Amino acid sequence: MNVFAKLVSLGAVAASGFVATKIADKSWTRITGNEPPKDQDGQDALVQVLAFTVLSAGIAALVQHFVLRSTNNLLTKAKEAGEEAQQS
Repeated sequence: MNVFAKLVSLGAVAASGFVATKIADKSWTRITGNEPPKDQDGQDALVQVLAFTVLSAGIAALVQHFVLRSTNNLLTKAKEAGEEAQQS
């Protein structure tokens, strides 16, 4: 894998983390009607913190999986197009 592909993948993973956080926050608010627990002062209920953690981790894993798969497909197509251009 060349440096460009690694940088594209790194950027895609970073962006997917940001998107997953936003999706988890909005999902939690829509489901519970409350703001997501951030537990900065230790006052949030442990059950809520654990439930939000599980929700966030699941969403992050799904988003990252689909982003990496899409990125790999695009990089493969770009590589194939470059090889075809060189052969012509």
